[in-house]
Amino acid sequence: MNAKCHNCGREYMTARTLAGKAIPCRSCRALNDGAGGPPPLPSVDSQARDSNKLSLGKPLAGAAFDVGETQQRPDPRVVAAAEVKAAIAVAQANAARPQAQRVGAMNRVVMAMGVGAAMIALVVVGGLLFMRYLQSPSSRDRDWTKAQIAVPQVVSLNGSGSGFIIEEEGRLWIVTNFHVLQGVREVALHFRDPRDGHELFRLPGLRTGEFTVDFSIKDRDGLPVAGAGRELAALSVETFRPQLESIGVVPLRIASPKDLRSGLRVVAFGHPSSSATAFDVSENPEGASTAVHSIFDGIISGVHLADGVPTLLQTNASVTDGCIGGPLLLESSGEVAGVTAWVEVDPSSGGPKVGMSYALAAEQIIAVIRESERFRLMRAELINSARETVALAEGELEEVGWPTFLKLDAAVEALKGEGWSLASSKVAVTDSSGSYTGVYRTTGPGSVELAILALPKDDRIDLDVGDVEVAGVSGVGSNNASESGKLTVVMLTFPGTDRLLSVAPGAEIAVPIQTYFARFLVPARFVVAILERPVASAPSGGPRSSTSEPSRPSQAETTVTVDERSELDESPPLSSQASPASSSSPPATASPPATAPSVAQGGVASAVELHDGMAPVVFASSLIGLREFDLRFLTNQSSSDAFDQLNEAFVTDTHSFHPDDPRFAEDIMWASLFSRFYFRSAPDKLGLPDTRPLFEVHLTNVPAQTRAGVYLDIDPAWRRYLSLGSTGLVSKSDAIELVPSISKADGRFTAEDGHYHLALQLPWNDEELRRLDHAVEIPYTVRVKYQDGTEDAMSGRMRVNPPTEVEQLYPFGLGFAALVDETHPWIKQLMDEINHDPKVVAAGLSIAGSGGTAEDALVSIYLVWRELVLRGMRYQNLTAADVGAQRCRSVHESLSAANANCIDGAILLASFIEAMGLEAHLVMTPGHALVCARLGGDSILFIETTMLSQTPAKGAKTYLDELFDPIRAKNAFFKDPSFDSFEVACAAGLEEVVRAHNDAQPILSEFRRLRQLMDQSSSAPIDEFLLQCAQLGRQVQVVPVSLARKNGVRPLGAPTNINAKFRIPPRRSN
Repeated sequence: MNAKCHNCGREYMTARTLAGKAIPCRSCRALNDGAGGPPPLPSVDSQARDSNKLSLGKPLAGAAFDVGETQQRPDPRVVAAAEVKAAIAVAQANAARPQAQRVGAMNRVVMAMGVGAAMIALVVVGGLLFMRYLQSPSSRDRDWTKAQIAVPQVVSLNGSGSGFIIEEEGRLWIVTNFHVLQGVREVALHFRDPRDGHELFRLPGLRTGEFTVDFSIKDRDGLPVAGAGRELAALSVETFRPQLESIGVVPLRIASPKDLRSGLRVVAFGHPSSSATAFDVSENPEGASTAVHSIFDGIISGVHLADGVPTLLQTNASVTDGCIGGPLLLESSGEVAGVTAWVEVDPSSGGPKVGMSYALAAEQIIAVIRESERFRLMRAELINSARETVALAEGELEEVGWPTFLKLDAAVEALKGEGWSLASSKVAVTDSSGSYTGVYRTTGPGSVELAILALPKDDRIDLDVGDVEVAGVSGVGSNNASESGKLTVVMLTFPGTDRLLSVAPGAEIAVPIQTYFARFLVPARFVVAILERPVASAPSGGPRSSTSEPSRPSQAETTVTVDERSELDESPPLSSQASPASSSSPPATASPPATAPSVAQGGVASAVELHDGMAPVVFASSLIGLREFDLRFLTNQSSSDAFDQLNEAFVTDTHSFHPDDPRFAEDIMWASLFSRFYFRSAPDKLGLPDTRPLFEVHLTNVPAQTRAGVYLDIDPAWRRYLSLGSTGLVSKSDAIELVPSISKADGRFTAEDGHYHLALQLPWNDEELRRLDHAVEIPYTVRVKYQDGTEDAMSGRMRVNPPTEVEQLYPFGLGFAALVDETHPWIKQLMDEINHDPKVVAAGLSIAGSGGTAEDALVSIYLVWRELVLRGMRYQNLTAADVGAQRCRSVHESLSAANANCIDGAILLASFIEAMGLEAHLVMTPGHALVCARLGGDSILFIETTMLSQTPAKGAKTYLDELFDPIRAKNAFFKDPSFDSFEVACAAGLEEVVRAHNDAQPILSEFRRLRQLMDQSSSAPIDEFLLQCAQLGRQVQVVPVSLARKNGVRPLGAPTNINAKFRIPPRRSN
């Protein structure tokens, strides 16, 4: 800082450290204080020193020196100067004191100004932030439409939930909660327009086993353990990016964990079902399961942390079950804060607790996607373990070597001590869907009680015994789901009670078993043991039914009516000897006695025994496409007659398609037919004739002159699938005469067992069957009414699989022929667009059909190939086969998704070929399928549809250059790369057929040798021949679509609402 000289007024630099020191002015040389102001006052000591100097001073010059001290008078000028300096110092000291007070006041003013400025700044900034808050969108005025499109409804057999689309590592993923996937094999995604609810796009057949799941709870080995809704699941849907983008799906973004805190406003998206929002069922029969988009707002009530990271969010948003798996978004940014998991339930009311909804923090999704390899490896390891076979010495039991066996052994020994004996023990494997049903018959000699013990080989497997069915009565026993690797014990009791069931000797027991890993159904190896205890040996205090009540006949020997089924909770043991019904019991509800009374005593119903002939599982594709085929060849026909008719209709009319082996096609067709009729891969497996007709009743002990009609009762909720008349009559007539010479139109009589087989004609609603996208189970009651007014009844359930599941029991793969749909409206539409394509018209081309030459037919097929390429069709392996069925896509599903696997692509292209009037065949080899087109005469083209999306190298040479090069030379139109890919696909198809023929040669040679031996001698090894037929049928199979059409196999047809649910993809370029 600077100060002014007290003498001349010129400024000089000062510092507090120089206070008290004299600083000379550079101008006048006057002294100033180093900290500012006049010079420092001299101290008392310095004044004394100055006084001494004045009083003791002696003259050093003069005339003479005086001896001794003399009094010297001070110089008056010096005295005057000293007095002036002292006065000035005092005055300046007095003036200095108020100077300090002025400096403090100035500081206070400056400080006050700073505080005021800070307050003004704070008000301004706060006001700006408040204005920004007011201007930020809220759930009331934000347009959430774009975000809602990315939130599809997740639909399964068990109900529906929600999910949402995100993008991670450059791929699109569907995210949901595992609770939505639990207990089902596959789910479908329904993307709906938030504005009016109509379906924009459907993605069916996503297998739950393909989802990556993260379980927040782990066991001590780090293996996933199911929590209560705390599991996230994700599946890549990158394959469908073009379709999702075309409907406007924009992936949602995941919020950062540091942005999650209590008090933030959030919105929950989902699809809650409600009768108020369901669509008109008359227009959309699926309306009952259709839910529109809904938004629920609230705040984050609490954030649960683990290691400082949010894992669980509590919200007061009023979410429902239809929102489970959907996103919980931050209102301010639209980012996903969590995945809705569950709602707390109030124990007193059974309803949801207000403000107690929970969501899993969304950041965990990233871990689900990135850290899935260990789970997949463990699952693959378990599947391989299930398939392992163990070489055993004679009499050695495989299960003895299992690490879990001691649990079973100890349980069996404990039960033996209570009078039980081991009746059966078997090692089995659940199928690819994790399911198994074992059938067991009681050995007797008298009535017994049953216990079922089941144990998995691997201690990581959960084994679940379902509701056991005893002689047609389901729901028997308890379903005690076990922990991983634990023994499951089921004691057979009356439904709804703890009383042990008494079962007659020879009664059939069906035991359903499912195996899980981390709550996913997986194939697994297990052992199941059946123990019996004679009723008389049961402890007196044991939980068994009372023997003091009159006994009732077992279901294996007689039929329980519907009314009787409801009385089973109070029923006595199911024994083989039944006492006559009490006279006080009404005949409509009393069980018929084991020894039938005369017709005069109880009517025809008391004499006739009714047996179930209804198929428990049927396929919509067979009900629609093969109904006429079944009636023509398999209904009321003997096996030999049906075989001969099919042999004449298909085998003898099959064209040869291998130039070097003219018998090749005929032999594989004959082997397919023979194995489907007579080969049994296991004792409990049935051939085709054993399963047809699908619906019939069997009657035995029929009195003479009996007439009967068969009626079907179905709950109104399921009547849309069956167009039953007012009476429910499903037999040929209501008064069928039951005589051995019964008309073929009414049924048939088998003399060896004395059974009358009455075929039923169920009036299925084809349109409703086409709409099915998942299996449904339809409960029913069949009533047989006799001419005397009495009746028998039996109840059951039938599972109807969706039309895209193809039954593989038919010979020649005829089930696939039904999916080839040349009548599909999209096939005609695309062929019309091809013929009106300006480039096609300019080249003078068109789809010629069957009226042209072989070259015209080839060009016609190429035009379809080119159109599929232009619309982005590509190969993608999505569907898979199950035991007895193959999941395929319909024509509109493949076109809408713009991708197909080998069988889907072959079905699609065969549909176009048939629509042209050309003959199409599907050729199937192990794990693969392709198309064969007969161009005319002996010209045949094999097409590998998996090459639709491939671009071959320019100038690549193939076996078919001689066929394709002349076409290129005629027209510049064929210079297109798609024509090159078409040629390469045809060459690859030919190579595949040649390879399949070569691979089949060893089996084919042995088949031909044994067939010749059978023709020459009746003592030929039939079992060996059947095995060769089955192996040849698995090696190569030809599906003759055109021949199938001639013999009653019809295309499934398209549902009337396809344009509302699916769309033809646009051309990418032309």
